[in-house]
Amino acid sequence: MGLEITVFYPFHPLRGRTLAVLSKARNAVTVLDPNERGLKIAVWMTNPHASGYVVEENAKIDVAALLSLSRLLIDTGVSSHATLLLPEGTPVAGGDDETIGVGICR
Repeated sequence: MGLEITVFYPFHPLRGRTLAVLSKARNAVTVLDPNERGLKIAVWMTNPHASGYVVEENAKIDVAALLSLSRLLIDTGVSSHATLLLPEGTPVAGGDDETIGVGICR
């Protein structure tokens, strides 16, 4: 193919490396790794903006995303999560006594 890409995602073991592209799909690129084997990497990890990801001391998670995850777990039958075992209507604290939702298992 003759193309090369650089891995910008800071948590990828090949970050900062420029690699030969073997093939490219919509969401992944297959590159030749340093051991000369084909390796798939998510396309977004090759975008320079991916270098901006950092680990925060205090996690910041969108409340809507957490509630979506909770509903997904309930819909798939996962019932061993502590929050999911709360009686219906139980407030769930979101730090500094901020209520972010209620237990909804039945």
